[in-house]
Amino acid sequence: MDAAKFDLSFVFDERQAEGDDETGTTLSGAVGYSLDLFDRATVEALAQRLLLVLRAMVADPAARMSTIDVPEIEGRPARLASPEAEAPDAQGAAGPVADRPIRNAKEELLRALFAEALGMPSVGVHENFFDLGGHSLMIVKMLAKVRSVFGVRLPIRTLFEAPTVAELALKLDGDDEGGAFDALLPLRTAGAGAPLFCVHPVTGLGWSYAGLLREIPADHPVYALQARGMDGDGELPRTLDDMAADYVARIREVQPSGPYHLLGWSFGGVVAHAMAVQLRNAGEEVELLAMLDSYPADAGETSTVPSDEQLFGELLKYAGAESAPAAGPLTASSTAELLGERGGLFGNFDAETLARVGQVTRNNMVIDAAHAPGRFDGEALFFRAVRGRTPSAPEVELWMPYLTEKMDVRELDCTHDELVGPEALRLIGEAVGEKLARRASEE
Repeated sequence: MDAAKFDLSFVFDERQAEGDDETGTTLSGAVGYSLDLFDRATVEALAQRLLLVLRAMVADPAARMSTIDVPEIEGRPARLASPEAEAPDAQGAAGPVADRPIRNAKEELLRALFAEALGMPSVGVHENFFDLGGHSLMIVKMLAKVRSVFGVRLPIRTLFEAPTVAELALKLDGDDEGGAFDALLPLRTAGAGAPLFCVHPVTGLGWSYAGLLREIPADHPVYALQARGMDGDGELPRTLDDMAADYVARIREVQPSGPYHLLGWSFGGVVAHAMAVQLRNAGEEVELLAMLDSYPADAGETSTVPSDEQLFGELLKYAGAESAPAAGPLTASSTAELLGERGGLFGNFDAETLARVGQVTRNNMVIDAAHAPGRFDGEALFFRAVRGRTPSAPEVELWMPYLTEKMDVRELDCTHDELVGPEALRLIGEAVGEKLARRASEE
């Protein structure tokens, strides 16, 4: 193979269609690139971006280059550079990306949907849904509105991949349900910093961590671990340690070696602790273990498995729809109907999907009750919800036998369920972000 003459080159050839004067010309192209600097996947992605730019220029020759939106590639800018975009201020800090006028009716409708979902009077086409305060409940409502207006069913992960009006407008040509239940859901892939891995609560879904994106430094990728079985495939774990081992293998696909940064709410914090123990036993460094009102099972306490009706009642409560009237016993179908009427989390789930959520939730409760934690020899950051606690509520002292160092306990004026609400996640994100930034500055 001959060496590339240039690091990267695109060559286009315009030809008249042979024997057919009415067809006009055709355009073909070839790409040359240095194997030392680029891999095939990156070059193909760059070529796709170039095609989008060319199509946009043909559609609107008068458009400025800086207004053309192209997909992001591994943290590279999602827009062509312009003098107004990311311009340094007097102190040298980058400013916000310059906005631009709405380009078409699709963007105009999307901008209205963004503003409605976020409770804002107006939203710019380049403003990030999560930077503006978007969280898990808003994601479901937003995508439900997109489906209603555009007739397109977008998967949950689409909004993480395309969180602006301009970017989401380019995604409206598909109708794909995939991605919502991925075992490792990428909330943000861009950034050269160490990733933050967030473990799902007892329901198995990791969408609730979307609210962290606004506070976690932008150079740190964020992933949510979700339970197996949510998509109807895969065997449910028999023990919590089996689940932790599976998740350790998953995060190592993204980050082969430490230091690792783990976070989990409620049941997820217990799993994150088990993951930290396994990583340390494997000789890896765990720089951050953050637990959000998570407690190990009390060895002297017996646990009962809830009935289907109790379980669906808890799911209604978790989704914020517990006050919805129910005619007769709760089943997967009646619960799905109630949630669909009320909207919010699980609002777009059918009975089959909701039944799987119930199966995963029940299994997680069983393996949690049977789990005997190991001992983690590192620092732990603990967020304790202080509002709505009952006299029998567990206390942080339950963790003492399973930690070698004293926990850094932060108390938040909220209930357990409100820990993944916008205000609590803002405070949690700030604290976690400070630790990530401090560790990065020490390297």
